[in-house]
Amino acid sequence: MAGKKIVCNACGKEYRTQGKVIKKDFLCIQKDWGYFSSKDGQHHQIILCENCYDEWIRTFAVQPVVTETKELI
Repeated sequence: MAGKKIVCNACGKEYRTQGKVIKKDFLCIQKDWGYFSSKDGQHHQIILCENCYDEWIRTFAVQPVVTETKELI
């Protein structure tokens, strides 16, 4: 049986899980738009692979705050 498919919204590359495990990491952004938006009532979800995330943040005027995690679980 094929694993679950994850698709990067930016590059369109498809990744599949092996059982319940995927050997990649992704950024998932979810937003429920509210009253003062032209998207009021809409739910948006974006998935970016690590390469596309790196390319995207290079375009930011202010870079994200990055801290090191001491223990990975």
